[in-house]
Amino acid sequence: MSMIIKYKRIILYVAFGVATTFVNIFMYYICMNMIHFSNILSNIIAWFFAVLFAYLTNRKWVFESNVEDHIGIVREVFSFFFCRVLTGAIDLMIMFLLVDCMHFPNMGVKLLANMIVILTNYVASRLFIFKRKKESCRVTANDK
Repeated sequence: MSMIIKYKRIILYVAFGVATTFVNIFMYYICMNMIHFSNILSNIIAWFFAVLFAYLTNRKWVFESNVEDHIGIVREVFSFFFCRVLTGAIDLMIMFLLVDCMHFPNMGVKLLANMIVILTNYVASRLFIFKRKKESCRVTANDK
């Protein structure tokens, strides 16, 4: 039980990451096969809903953000989506360089690229997007 508590944030991050993947696939399927959008448009819409789902779940359950003001929430949303765009670009660059240019096996590279993206997303979320404000460490007359 202490291991679950110790690694709660990582466990939740992985669980919601799996759920985010399902949101992405589900939205892609709906857009592509039921609404009949193009492949690219379906993928963009699916990515948007997956990132939105990831933001909401990461904000509430994984990183337990306590930001409540509108400006702070807008900053979180912008930062979250911006980081996801950047890590998406990292994924594309890794795939292009290692698969298209250097001819490494695509599935192995995709696995490596995804591990790098997941780790980068977690670190960015933890350190920059959902960073907690430090508690005040003042000593008052009542604390003595």
